Amino acid sequence: MTWQHITYFISIIITAAVMGFIAWYAGKNRNVVASSWVFMWISFLVSLLSIFQGISMFSPSMEQALFWFNVRFVSLAAIPVLWLVFVLYYIEKPGLVSKPRIALLFVIPVVTQIMLWTNDMHHLWVVHDVAIRQAGPFFIPVTAARVLGPWMIVHNIYGYGMLLAGVVILFASSARLYRRYRGQAVALGAGSLIMIIGTLFPTFNFIPGMVLNPLPQSFALGSLVIAWGLYRHRFLGEKPLVDREKKIPMPLIALFTVLTVGIMTAGFVYYSQFREHQRTSVEEDLSSIAGLKVNEIVQWRKERLADGDTMYGNAVFNGLALRFLADPADAGARWGLESWLGNMQASYRYHHVQLLDARGSLRLSVPRETGKNNGYISQHIDEVRKSGKVEIIDFHRDAPDEPIYLSVIVPLTGGVQGSGPAGFVVLFIDPEEYLYPLIKRWPTPSRSAETLLVRRDGDDALFLNELRFRKNAALNLKIPLKEMQLPAVRVVQGQEGYMEGIDYRGVPVVAVTRSVPGSPWFMVARMDTDEVYAPVRERFWVMVIVVMVLIAGAGAGVGLLWRRQGERLIRERLDAAEAIRASEVRYRRLFEAAKDGILILDAETGMIVDVNPFLIEMLGFSHEQFLGKTIWDIGFFKDIIPNKDKFLELQEKKYVRYEDLPLETADGRSIDVEFVSNLYEIGHGKVIQCNIRDITERLLMQKSLAEISSHQKSLLSAIPDIVME
Repeated sequence: MTWQHITYFISIIITAAVMGFIAWYAGKNRNVVASSWVFMWISFLVSLLSIFQGISMFSPSMEQALFWFNVRFVSLAAIPVLWLVFVLYYIEKPGLVSKPRIALLFVIPVVTQIMLWTNDMHHLWVVHDVAIRQAGPFFIPVTAARVLGPWMIVHNIYGYGMLLAGVVILFASSARLYRRYRGQAVALGAGSLIMIIGTLFPTFNFIPGMVLNPLPQSFALGSLVIAWGLYRHRFLGEKPLVDREKKIPMPLIALFTVLTVGIMTAGFVYYSQFREHQRTSVEEDLSSIAGLKVNEIVQWRKERLADGDTMYGNAVFNGLALRFLADPADAGARWGLESWLGNMQASYRYHHVQLLDARGSLRLSVPRETGKNNGYISQHIDEVRKSGKVEIIDFHRDAPDEPIYLSVIVPLTGGVQGSGPAGFVVLFIDPEEYLYPLIKRWPTPSRSAETLLVRRDGDDALFLNELRFRKNAALNLKIPLKEMQLPAVRVVQGQEGYMEGIDYRGVPVVAVTRSVPGSPWFMVARMDTDEVYAPVRERFWVMVIVVMVLIAGAGAGVGLLWRRQGERLIRERLDAAEAIRASEVRYRRLFEAAKDGILILDAETGMIVDVNPFLIEMLGFSHEQFLGKTIWDIGFFKDIIPNKDKFLELQEKKYVRYEDLPLETADGRSIDVEFVSNLYEIGHGKVIQCNIRDITERLLMQKSLAEISSHQKSLLSAIPDIVME
């Protein structure tokens, strides 16, 4: 157990606690903020996901650890849909997520659960599941060992599409929020984005060779950022207000999105090409090393068989051996045989050499102190007797505490024809002398590289050589054939070539496997992915920094455009405001200098908004007696607008004209007026301008003129009568 594992566990506790609290808080405020109920479920599922992760870590077995690890997908499948629903509620677009639409969005998550728990029947979810390895008291998932099935790819595309759509909508719509509420959107979006990025690493294995799944750490950090928004910006505690008049700069957002996607795509393509180049380079190196060692082992086996052939069919040697077997007391035969076998043992570096009779019983051993029957050899004498050929006997030991040997059995010819070999010479090979060093030797410095020799042993893969990271493993370490994530298991079942998986330590590795021709052995040349992809990880972080700088630059550029656009809009508004102000000044001058009485009414309520000085002078009432009253509330207008029904005519018609209407002034005089109303639209409302003109003198003049005209007509009509008289 390392500090990384402790950090991993602490992150799970933080996420479960913080998101559990946020779920409680959101439920408490579900009547305050409409979107709280959705975020309550999101927070609860994230907390539940972390709890399942913790249970998986402390499971009593690998099988249960894998079970609880997969239970997490109950949350992982539902959260993306709930996230999109929440964002649409948060930006006050609940009409886009009706209950039937929400039900439709949950179809993929439901199918995901079915595919997950029935995967053994079809393998559409994963072709091969994650590996689980033990680190101290913890069971840690190795996601690099997972091989995705087609439905998991569908799940990933659907889920990440929902999550990213929600983030984009949230950030785009935050431009319409009032300034005091933007901190909520920033904290929420940043925390969610951290969590999303954290899930990308194990899902797509962005950084091969990572020791731990970074999902818990990213969820812990993201939950703390959201909690900060809860505390600092009243997220879920206060309904965010939207400025509906403010427009979302969609062209600039689209430009930034395109630039971001382009930069990230270019960075990912570059990184992928470098990673593939590194993988290819390592594959070539491992293939060369595995191939070289296989060739050396094949050559070594040929040499050992050739050693046996020097005695097989050798008339002189066979005669000497038969002479000794016939008469063990023959000192000359013993001396000659011991000399021959001693030279063979010393020259070709065999550990010891034995002579067996036709029944397999020991008769002579060189050196003499090695004179001991070997039970494993006795079991294979019959095979050599039947074949009548020199055979190499595989790695063996008589007891767990006995040394490991390989043996070359040479049948002796020259006995009674048809009775089989008259005896056997057994050359015992100590693998520590040459073979193990050959297998162990690595041509370049490496902290994890290793070459393994394995063979199939029933339903297990048996390791034949001593291992770099496990002592006393030769002929002791067996891995069941069902553990297909191990290259050693896969090669004994016929899979050769480059592969990735985990080794006997439960550590992710890359390996090249080869069979050793003419033997039951298989070669595995492997290296920890942590070491293999160390340059890739370094390049990845460089790429991340470069991409972030470029995205920041693109954001700064788009922000500058947005700012200039805003400044231009402000200038336009200022110019418009100045024009309006100038227009208002001109209007006010005309309004105040007009020689007609002017009354401004609110078109909806009939309330008097303004009155010009000439009307005040004309009627003799003060300015305050007009303002704040409706036109029908003022007594001197009762003959013009006696009630609301009469006011409707002014509301419905753009132009109304009344002539010769009486109007009583403040001093009790009665004057005759002409009343004209015009309906205008100003901004988002309407006003009625009433022009009132005093026509009393005009009417009197008209009356006088009418009287004069009538008098003249009377005079003219009387002239003929005078003339006739």
